[in-house]
Amino acid sequence: MDSQKRLILAILSSMLLVFAWSYFFAPKPPPLPEPNTPPVPLATQPAPTPPQEPSALDAPAPSDLPSREIKVETPTAHLLLTTEGAGLLSAQLKGEREREQETLSLLDGYKKLFGKTFEPPPHIQLVRTAENSPPFWAASFEGTVHLPDKLRYALIEESPSRLVFRAEYAGLGLVKVFEFAEGGDVQLTLQLSNNTESPQSGTLWLKSPRHVPPGSEKEPSFFGTLGNQSSVICHADGKLHREMPSSDASTLTQEGPVNFVAVDQQYFIAALYMQPPQKSLCRLKASPSSREADFGFPLSLQPGETASLQLKAYLGPKDFQVLTSKGASLEETLDFGWWAAICRFLLSIMRFFYGLFGNWGLAIIFLTVVVKLALLPLTHKAMANAEQMKKLQPQITALREKYAKDRERLNVEMMKLYQTAKINPLGGCLPLLVQMPVWFALFTTLRTSYELYREPFFGPAWTDLTSKDPTYLLPILLGVTMIMTQKLQPQMMEKTQAFMFTWIMPIFFSLIMLNYPAGLSLYIFVNNILSIGQQFALRKWMEKRNAKLAGTAPTK
Repeated sequence: MDSQKRLILAILSSMLLVFAWSYFFAPKPPPLPEPNTPPVPLATQPAPTPPQEPSALDAPAPSDLPSREIKVETPTAHLLLTTEGAGLLSAQLKGEREREQETLSLLDGYKKLFGKTFEPPPHIQLVRTAENSPPFWAASFEGTVHLPDKLRYALIEESPSRLVFRAEYAGLGLVKVFEFAEGGDVQLTLQLSNNTESPQSGTLWLKSPRHVPPGSEKEPSFFGTLGNQSSVICHADGKLHREMPSSDASTLTQEGPVNFVAVDQQYFIAALYMQPPQKSLCRLKASPSSREADFGFPLSLQPGETASLQLKAYLGPKDFQVLTSKGASLEETLDFGWWAAICRFLLSIMRFFYGLFGNWGLAIIFLTVVVKLALLPLTHKAMANAEQMKKLQPQITALREKYAKDRERLNVEMMKLYQTAKINPLGGCLPLLVQMPVWFALFTTLRTSYELYREPFFGPAWTDLTSKDPTYLLPILLGVTMIMTQKLQPQMMEKTQAFMFTWIMPIFFSLIMLNYPAGLSLYIFVNNILSIGQQFALRKWMEKRNAKLAGTAPTK
């Protein structure tokens, strides 16, 4: 019996450790060294003439230009651009689900439960720039001539669907064209011209810096919050590279071809991508106060030559189907980690039930039923095994009293007893071992998949399955049903150990779940309810079977 207790303790400890380590403390890959590859020339060509007045692009940029901000409305976002760096100052998403997660106190949670309404949280802001930093998608050239990223541009064409910026510096001319598609995507065209009399070589960088104001993001903590820290990622040379904020803020530079670079905000991304990819670089840096993802293109330009680049930008949610349609491996930003295969399987089941009922909370409930049915033979055998062990309780008690001072002999005698009765003392742990990967995978799905983000269950309080339950009712009910489940199990332990497993562990688990996604609490709560029902049904069946064998009427 001691071996069973040790195994259960190991399982529970492992579960807590895996939660903590795999999601909050997993080590990051070491930064790669700066590449020493010489610049590779892109296909160069004479600058194509955009469909506006030819003289507009040919006109020299004024040397003293006023700074100006330009507002652009797309179907999915409010954009604010600037002529100082010709990039984005702001990109606030539209849509009811494209908001920050709601944060309510316990008191506010119960006020909401009883009908009080609160102001909705602000819309997701994908671009934040610091006062002295360049804007999002600012360009710089680092080579024989240095073109600064905060260069002031002339706005030479302006319309609701198109903006054209132009600047000159130290004999280099740079044109940036933003085109805003009906679906919300942005196409960015860059033309870098060498107007000097000597060859120029270096790297043209497109920068994506994100400022992180103090208090705007939270680190994940085991008993506190899942956290909302943004990261920077790039897909280079067929692999996804990610940098999370750290105090040393080391820089990772990776050679390509690069599919995309992006700032990742858990359920949303701001990405620059190229399809098909070509020889390029990505540079990632993440500190507590800033994130930066840069897209670099090595260039060699002869006098009079112009290099042209065409990229696309995506600003929005990490919807799997939308990301897949881009064709640049953007769907790999949905990082399910170790549990990827199980996550996708669970998500496919939930999608099916969501298609039937139109509610992700009901989809989680029916997922629980499906998993319970799949494990029914296993759990039935474990419960039947436990009921058989209950009959051995008097003999186990006698052995404990007889060998109270000889632990080793006690274990030997108990194992003999189990072998004689043909009972596996560890059989009851197997269903828990099988369920643990499902818990971890569902937890990962809830904190990764946009499909479940800000999706309600029912009532005024449970409006986001990916956030904590603001009333704490689901975690409390989860703990109560765990206690009931333990009470129904045959008590084969000593009183102190039985008290720990029946009361302390459920309370401890409920405390952990207070700030975890409500969808996970819902799954475990429903699973406990089904286990309780299964235990009662098994007892009734065994009573009837035993009564039939004994030739007596079963008890009611």
